Amino acid sequence: MNETALISFEIWQVLLSLGFRVLMTKNMINIINQVFDIEKKAGSPSPFNRQLDRIKSELAEMGFDYYNPLHEKWDETRTDCEASITGKLKSRMEITEVIKPAILQKEGGLQKLIQKAIVVVE
Repeated sequence: MNETALISFEIWQVLLSLGFRVLMTKNMINIINQVFDIEKKAGSPSPFNRQLDRIKSELAEMGFDYYNPLHEKWDETRTDCEASITGKLKSRMEITEVIKPAILQKEGGLQKLIQKAIVVVE
């Protein structure tokens, strides 16, 4: 194999790897959103808590974490949420509903926000 073909093959491998990583991340976001919906619908306490905890543990081992910002303070400087504001704008706003969780991915010791939480604020 000549040198140009070898470099092209290596570049092709990297591009395939990146494409797979993007696809996997997109699929993981969908799975996490579904787990979050199940948690919301099951309520607390739930007969499914043990199974959901196992799923969350597996996600954490794969480098994914998510959180529910329900009842947290909200202001316009928050970068982890996209908010729909209901009612009048007040000095103390609170997240009253979470439609989708904030999702984090750990890479090389750093956490990256890969999905902002979708919330309702009052």
